[in-house]
Amino acid sequence: MGKPDQLSQDADESLKRIRNELKELLNRSPGAREVLPHLAVLEHALKSHGVDALDGLPPRVLTRATTQLLGVLSEPLSEGMTELRAWLSRALLAREEDAAAPPAPPAPVRPARRSTDVTVDNVDVTESSLSDFMRVVEAEERKF
Repeated sequence: MGKPDQLSQDADESLKRIRNELKELLNRSPGAREVLPHLAVLEHALKSHGVDALDGLPPRVLTRATTQLLGVLSEPLSEGMTELRAWLSRALLAREEDAAAPPAPPAPVRPARRSTDVTVDNVDVTESSLSDFMRVVEAEERKF
């Protein structure tokens, strides 16, 4: 296995190659970004967030971007587009594995407290008139 610096440099080169080739692909036809909005989102996300962009995009966007990419690619595939397809496949596979993992157990549910349940011994409850209530509301409103 290569050194961490070499791996990082290889990943940076791959990202640069993928971004350039995707940009070229979308620049070939005027309006391609409007017709292929999921690829345009992927292009922007890769530019803004690098490889981490794939983690931030919803699975439906990744799936649709993959479909759009496969629809416009022609054989033989360039190195960057081959890498992009592999990245998208890995990202979608990871999402499927996450979805298939058993969910965390739900937090225990405590019964709701009724308004008549009083747990403090030193609470004194009294009733007041509507006019007393309105005076308190007006006094609070004046504070603001």
